[in-house]
Amino acid sequence: MASDVSELARLEAGLDALDTDTARERRPWWRAVLSKVLPPVVAIVTILLVWDAVVLLHVKPGVVLPGPADVWDDLRTQWTPNQIGPAIWASG
Repeated sequence: MASDVSELARLEAGLDALDTDTARERRPWWRAVLSKVLPPVVAIVTILLVWDAVVLLHVKPGVVLPGPADVWDDLRTQWTPNQIGPAIWASG
């Protein structure tokens, strides 16, 4: 009988430990989304800022290294099925 009581006490302690671990690990949904979305956004913004700084410092001529705004404008104007494919193929 004493072993049954101690077995039950261990089982309850284990269940309590499982319950407290899940409660402690729960985060608000917005923190989970923020922790997954923020690092890639920061990386992309950093790359664009460095790219723009290199263009503004005239490290390479504009023909060799166009700025992000120039690339975006050209991409928008050539975004048709008959123009974007050949443009990408010719740039390689």
